Amino acid sequence: MKKIFGKEMLKTWIVVALAVILAIVGILIMPDTIPTHFGPSGEPDAWGSKFTVLLYPAILVLVTVLAVPMIKLDPKQDNYERFSKYYYNFFLGFALFFLAMEAANIAIAMGAAINVGSIICFVTGVLMFFVGNMMPKIKQNFFFGIKTPWALTDEENWFKTHRLGGKTFAAGGIAIMIAAFIPGESKIWILLAVVLVMVFVPFVYSYVIFKNKQK
Repeated sequence: MKKIFGKEMLKTWIVVALAVILAIVGILIMPDTIPTHFGPSGEPDAWGSKFTVLLYPAILVLVTVLAVPMIKLDPKQDNYERFSKYYYNFFLGFALFFLAMEAANIAIAMGAAINVGSIICFVTGVLMFFVGNMMPKIKQNFFFGIKTPWALTDEENWFKTHRLGGKTFAAGGIAIMIAAFIPGESKIWILLAVVLVMVFVPFVYSYVIFKNKQK
């Protein structure tokens, strides 16, 4: 329990606390019914209770609480010491991502003229760029990173896959951030296309490395 609330996770817990406070404030000031889902155009297409905003801090609490126990469950748990800084920083980045989405949701519910598609693209792009810069430092594990079967069984494959994955995610993040400023629905389709490329390219590369080693 001490490590869950230890210094490594302190910044993340501060962001989680801010998300809780923001949700409480939002419930006090928002109308009873708020947008809960948005279509590709950025317009709301589903509505629900203002209490749905509590999902943001609830998910953050769950994910943050699991950060340390997940290490104990990993057969390669000893490797985490070699990249612990980046592992814990990921949860900080994830928490900031959720906080930004929560703030945008509340602002829209209060009538702010915000294009949710642009917000989603921009904060997702920032998160992907952030992850891309960390990726080459990640060591073999079963929970965090590009976990192809070939990378998990070969340390060299893991290193090369994550080196390329880091470049792919960073470039993809920049592309998604730029897409945030494109008018209309196309930004969302660009987001989806870029994410598919970011996932597909390292996966195929990992397999190619595996096949080349068999020759």
